[in-house]
Amino acid sequence: MAGPLNRLVVLMLFLAIAFAAPAVRAADTFDVGRNFAKSYIVNSYDRLLSEADLMRDTMSALCEAPDVDKLGHARTQFAALVDAWSRIEFVRFGPILTDNRLDRILFFPDPRGLGQRQVQAILANKDESATDVTSLRAKSVATQGLAALEFVLFGANGDALATPDGDFDCRYALAISGAVAKTAQDVLSDWDSPDSLANQLADPEPDNPDFRTQREVLNEFIGIMVHGFENMRDSRLSMLVSETGDVNPRIALFSRSELTIEALAADVAGLHNMLLTSGIENLMPEDQTWVVGSVDFEMQNFLRTADEIASEPIDELARDEDGQGKLRYLMIVTNSLQRLVVEQLAGELGLAAGFSALDGD
Repeated sequence: MAGPLNRLVVLMLFLAIAFAAPAVRAADTFDVGRNFAKSYIVNSYDRLLSEADLMRDTMSALCEAPDVDKLGHARTQFAALVDAWSRIEFVRFGPILTDNRLDRILFFPDPRGLGQRQVQAILANKDESATDVTSLRAKSVATQGLAALEFVLFGANGDALATPDGDFDCRYALAISGAVAKTAQDVLSDWDSPDSLANQLADPEPDNPDFRTQREVLNEFIGIMVHGFENMRDSRLSMLVSETGDVNPRIALFSRSELTIEALAADVAGLHNMLLTSGIENLMPEDQTWVVGSVDFEMQNFLRTADEIASEPIDELARDEDGQGKLRYLMIVTNSLQRLVVEQLAGELGLAAGFSALDGD
């Protein structure tokens, strides 16, 4: 595995790293890496695996005895699975990058609709190899993740899953659920192994292959937050916001299941939980702990506004003047959060860095 200064997130994030006056309180024990890795990352992947297993079990029950209630349960469980994934998807380093696991779980963005066409071909041809987890995982990553599962459950023929006519589609959805569970299990196993990155983050040492110093751990933590907000703004919200009203909300992530805003809220809730779980405020100078409170305050602003609009159909929300105003506000908040993390949180931790994600720099 490449060292941290060679990983993509750090290459994109840090243009320069300089040592500033010590910001960490000498009396504090360095627990941020341990909390970050073992209390947040490992626990989040454990929850993802649990929800994926429940998704598979729910789909199995639907396929065995299709009816409207079981289809409703499957769609509800899909929402729980999306929530679990959204709360950890911004951790884009380590085991999730092995064997295309990130794309296996969620192939997005997909501006050319490649994944949809591949899923449609499987459904039209009733490709039986797609109903087996092992053979499905050998296919395109776009056919085996959450976007594919959403298309089957909520697409034009989704209601047929409640009838015997939807047998093939149901078995394909069942295989997708199994594939997501297998990928989640692989990622969790790697994070929870004796020689995992979790142990390096918890105990950085000079001879570690990835995390040798506390500073490198903090760089990773800050980088995850900055690029998490950037991804929400540039890959999720921007396609919904337009001064002229010229938007196509149907290409937004999870638009078919009407989970677009809920997934965004789960992203922020996950980052919020990661921030608080890490205990990073214990590393701040005593007169600067307000910085973490400011980040917390802006996150709450995002979650409050997202909650106001989450139940509105995404088509109406993106084309309504008031809806556009609230979507633009969410973009403003992501910008504000990114700046707070870069200019205040990173600065008070003694990390001086240039961020290409800000102001087009």
